[in-house]
Amino acid sequence: MHPTPRSRSSSASSSLASDSSSTDSWDSELEAREAQLQWDESVRQLHALVNLVAVPWIARYFGRKWAYWLFERYLHVGIGKHFFLGSFARYAPQTWR
Repeated sequence: MHPTPRSRSSSASSSLASDSSSTDSWDSELEAREAQLQWDESVRQLHALVNLVAVPWIARYFGRKWAYWLFERYLHVGIGKHFFLGSFARYAPQTWR
């Protein structure tokens, strides 16, 4: 009872179809893994861009704003308890006055 050539070729074609779907599945997994690696690399590059460019630029901007504000306050109020406490200076302990 040998299989006839026809049944043999049908089992071979079903085997090839199975291999084909297996290969497609493997390819899609490979593509998904590759896409994830590219996404991770893009996120890492964006993180580096933010840390190396945006954060220092923003810190410099607000640092200068703060320095100009403090210098203007110093020129207007002087360097006393009003400089540090503002309107709360009247509540300062007697030893500070």
